[in-house]
Amino acid sequence: MNLKFRVLTMTFMSFALIFLLVSTMSTGWRMDTESRMNVYTTFGMWRICRDIIFGATVDHNCLSSLANAAPAWYQVVRAFMVIAVIFNLIAFLLGFKTLSLAPALKHRNEKPPATPMLIPALFMFLATLFSLLGLATFGIATAMNESLYFPEKLPPTWANSWAQVWAKLNSLPSDRPDLREIVSKYGYSFALGWLGFILALLSGVINIIAKS
Repeated sequence: MNLKFRVLTMTFMSFALIFLLVSTMSTGWRMDTESRMNVYTTFGMWRICRDIIFGATVDHNCLSSLANAAPAWYQVVRAFMVIAVIFNLIAFLLGFKTLSLAPALKHRNEKPPATPMLIPALFMFLATLFSLLGLATFGIATAMNESLYFPEKLPPTWANSWAQVWAKLNSLPSDRPDLREIVSKYGYSFALGWLGFILALLSGVINIIAKS
């Protein structure tokens, strides 16, 4: 593997690891907005946060217990993403060790020796597979309207913020359920997960190209 492929491989491995790790640990996988109630919920693999805006004050609260008690498919996504990060880390460490042990070139025009990167490439493909499974599971489950909205289980910091929400809820006509519409969209964590998946895939492909 020549110097160009070495640099590309390690660069993609490192950025894939960073993106997958940040994606797994952050709270921006999905954002639910109920603007009429001024309730905003963000979902992460390990914490679920809820903001209630009343006046100039924001009641912000996050709980890890909600993520731990989330549906089974949510736990599956967490497991897939953690496994992907572990495989990516192993691949990066093995690749770094392999390249650091490669003999140095004595002359500028000397052809670099063959560097076996098959094992790191296999681990990167495993990271690619598990990240794809995790991201696809989350995307399919949320597209099927799997319930994730439970901000009432998040105790408010300010009592009057939650009182305001319930006052607004009680004032809504019972024959107008559309007034309590929740708008959901994917967040930056979900996007970073896909970026990590793409970079992990590219690093494996580069290894195959360099090998051939």
